[in-house]
Amino acid sequence: MTSINNLKKIEYLNGANLALENAKAHLDVANLSAKSKHYGIASSLLILSIEELAKACALRLKSINNNIPVNNLEKYFKNHKIKQKSIIQIFYSSLGFSIEKGEIKIEKKEAYVIVFVIIIAIIYSYTNKNKTINPKSEYDKIKESGFYFSYCEVNRKWISPQENYDIKNFKPFKESIDDLFEIIELNLFGDKINESNIIEFAESMDNVIDQKQLAKLKATINKG
Repeated sequence: MTSINNLKKIEYLNGANLALENAKAHLDVANLSAKSKHYGIASSLLILSIEELAKACALRLKSINNNIPVNNLEKYFKNHKIKQKSIIQIFYSSLGFSIEKGEIKIEKKEAYVIVFVIIIAIIYSYTNKNKTINPKSEYDKIKESGFYFSYCEVNRKWISPQENYDIKNFKPFKESIDDLFEIIELNLFGDKINESNIIEFAESMDNVIDQKQLAKLKATINKG
């Protein structure tokens, strides 16, 4: 087990706050890029922002209870796919928590529910524009096609990020990412989720949390 799995709660909290700050910095730079009409770079930075947010969330969970068994915590610092998968589940768990606790205004519930439907639709439209076959994740495709000038073998043409991205597809994507940040920050970083309910919250995240180890932790806590 690596040392990152055995830190003090305050150390995890410091790391979580720094990771969240970095995630927001990516959002800020994405906004600046969009203002300069560099929508490809801006879109790529949005993906990086949610990857950093996933890292922040994993550390924040450990800062609430450092015995919470986050799956593959060390891989959050070197594996993009783990962060991409986990942020979706963390979002949905946060959303469900807020709705159950009445934390979300009634008129906003529907908007939050469709956030990732929008994101998935946008990702599909981005990555299928050139009809290329690529084993990378859809998120990674956005990052690469947004950052880099390339050549499409299928269509035999040069592809610029400016060709793939514009304000029409960037704007709803950015708004969805903003919603994602809002609901996760409200819960994990706004102390809505704390020591009294962290186990309940963790039980809703099969991919993020080792559920067998969590059950053992729960039993230990219940024994007092």
